[in-house]
Amino acid sequence: MVLFIQSVILCLLFTIVIAFKYFKNDPMKGLYNYPPKIQERVKSMEEYQGSIPTRNNKIVAKMIGGVIFVFLGVLLARVAGAEGFLEAFIHMFILFTIGNLYDLIVIDWLMFRHMKGFRIPGTEDMVSEYHNYAFHFRAFLRGIIIGFVISIMVGLIHMLIF
Repeated sequence: MVLFIQSVILCLLFTIVIAFKYFKNDPMKGLYNYPPKIQERVKSMEEYQGSIPTRNNKIVAKMIGGVIFVFLGVLLARVAGAEGFLEAFIHMFILFTIGNLYDLIVIDWLMFRHMKGFRIPGTEDMVSEYHNYAFHFRAFLRGIIIGFVISIMVGLIHMLIF
């Protein structure tokens, strides 16, 4: 039951973060989460010169997110009553996989494809790229690997601390 509640909260928080990032802020901050053809178009457009994030920005942001996710995962595993490496690892991997599936199905395949807030001005005509299921599925598969690594770290830290 704790895992279910944590999963629902995680998905709700994820939706809020994504909505804020793209609708209240600027979809350009997530440029590298777009299919390559959209990235190429944006990079070639004069109006975006100087506002395109660098790949280093993306890497730093993902590393900070990973560290936050590891420490949050340790806390969530503890709240769930995990004892030892294996229980913490499994708890975190299931939680991460649920979030990853939610990202794929709800955020990428439903929202990203159909909501205009995700469209970068000047790329609205690239409908087939916004509907690129394979791009998002490959990201999902990378997410499984990332989730596995993060879950190992959560299990190790949980084992050392508790």
